[in-house]
Amino acid sequence: MSKITLLHNDDETLDPADPGLRERSSLKVDGHERGTWEAHRERR
Repeated sequence: MSKITLLHNDDETLDPADPGLRERSSLKVDGHERGTWEAHRERR
């Protein structure tokens, strides 16, 4: 089974033009960087 790690939020990668974007950082699978992840605020 693969080990997936969501790295901590990187404030420098946040887009100030997107107020709904709350977090964004790197994703590692089995110790190798494999992309990014994002978390958005719920819009109501």
